Amino acid sequence: TYDYIVLAELKIHNGGNNNLCVLDANIVAYRCEFYPGASSPTAMKLLTVGAQASIVQCYFHDQGTGASVGLYITSGLVMGCYFAPGSATGASSYALQNSSSSGAVYVIGNVFVCSATTQVAIWTNYHTTIIGNTLYNSTAATVNAMWGNVGYTESIIMNNVIQGWSGVGGKAITQVTLGMIGHNAFYNNTANNNVTDAAFVNLTANDQVLGASPFTN
Repeated sequence: TYDYIVLAELKIHNGGNNNLCVLDANIVAYRCEFYPGASSPTAMKLLTVGAQASIVQCYFHDQGTGASVGLYITSGLVMGCYFAPGSATGASSYALQNSSSSGAVYVIGNVFVCSATTQVAIWTNYHTTIIGNTLYNSTAATVNAMWGNVGYTESIIMNNVIQGWSGVGGKAITQVTLGMIGHNAFYNNTANNNVTDAAFVNLTANDQVLGASPFTN
């Protein structure tokens, strides 16, 4: 129930086997670091925020084991953040999860570095704008890098780079219906675009299937 809270330049950790930080609407988190520290959470979330949140230049890492989540957001902006889920291996392990069907989320210019076969970088459930993100998995992941649970014609996915979801069933982008998709780059994924219904502005002819990894370090 805590609204209108600003978290700025903080390290938040050592929350035990609990959700680490749970807030409500109109939250700002700016240049904060969220991680378990000395605790060992299972199937918990590092940061939970409600509607109209702004999460900017934050670092979410080593989010715990089981079906854990780095950032759980209802609606708002996620920009310039770094997600490294660590050893999270649950079937519902998400670095970033859009929590409900009640608001849009804008995911812009973030980096996701996954290291387990069952880690989903971005899971969305409503109107979503996903632009200019890097999604990387160091293992042969068998799930979706970017997964839309339902279809919305307002959603946009453009200018992202996705690598490493290359195991059996691994997919870079899975969506039902989109408003616009294209200009994305892919390397070493079992499948790249998996839009099962329609993309109303389909620019996937401008996608790039890379001949080598774009990352050197």
